[in-house]
Amino acid sequence: MAEDDLRTRVQLHKAQSQNTKWLEGPGVWTIYIFIVVGVRILFAGWFNPSLAWTVMNCVHSVATFLAFHWVKGDPYETTHGGFHQKLTLWEQLDGGVQFTSTRKFLMLVPVGIYLLTSHYTNYHAQSLLINTAAFLFVLVPKLPFMNKRRLFGINKD
Repeated sequence: MAEDDLRTRVQLHKAQSQNTKWLEGPGVWTIYIFIVVGVRILFAGWFNPSLAWTVMNCVHSVATFLAFHWVKGDPYETTHGGFHQKLTLWEQLDGGVQFTSTRKFLMLVPVGIYLLTSHYTNYHAQSLLINTAAFLFVLVPKLPFMNKRRLFGINKD
């Protein structure tokens, strides 16, 4: 009985969450880039160029942190018996396998935004500090050593 339970849990862990399958759809990466560029163009109408890049970096960091690393659960819990209910979207992504093409893409977008932001703010010290903090805020949770870790018990079950 215990062996069957263990086998079932291993299969559930390997099974990909229905919550993340949309990230593998055709054109999702392109749409994501278009959204990022569109938001940046929108900010260009309200702010000067260097401030628009900084706001873009901060908004992207907060939005993706909340979407990928804060919200937990799977609205399709019946498909996996609630196995993914205590996992964030990032932890559910690709069945928990690290460094897949989707995960690499989702790590490279903040890197690209950070590099562009740093360049267009002319590496101004105050802007660089703000942008680096926003960048690390979204990059560090994506690293393998942070998988299923909750800092200071925040957002723990």
